[in-house]
Amino acid sequence: MLLNTCKKCILDDGGCCTSVHITIHKKEAKEFIKIKNNNQIPSGHSFQIDEDDPNLYTYKSGDDPCMFLDKNQLCEIYENRPTICRTFPLMWIENKQKLKYYVDTNCPLYDTNTPSELMKNITNLPYPNLMKKIGELDFDISDNDYIELNLI
Repeated sequence: MLLNTCKKCILDDGGCCTSVHITIHKKEAKEFIKIKNNNQIPSGHSFQIDEDDPNLYTYKSGDDPCMFLDKNQLCEIYENRPTICRTFPLMWIENKQKLKYYVDTNCPLYDTNTPSELMKNITNLPYPNLMKKIGELDFDISDNDYIELNLI
């Protein structure tokens, strides 16, 4: 169900794979680093070490789709995609050393899945503690597009 909804959204308008601005931990950055080391970062995209934490990287695609979205709108690194790509539409912030979860209500998954179903994405991460290491995500929780999940 999740994958079909995501495919439809991405095919329609690029969905969450367009205008990407994500934080990636070095444990999951292998594919990004390979592209950077080969000087193949597309024009208008950036991939840099975070200035506050050398274990983190920031990737931005500008107004373009993610550099790993192929011509058929499929993710070329799907099996190795970063944590934020695995957990979206869930977002998180740190509050007193604990993560608080929010959901982006613009995502079609919000309408078609229960909060518990969305939270399953977190329990199946290849690096379960990475969310805490990545830290807070950069999003405006005062924006009406995000609602807090009180499950964990």
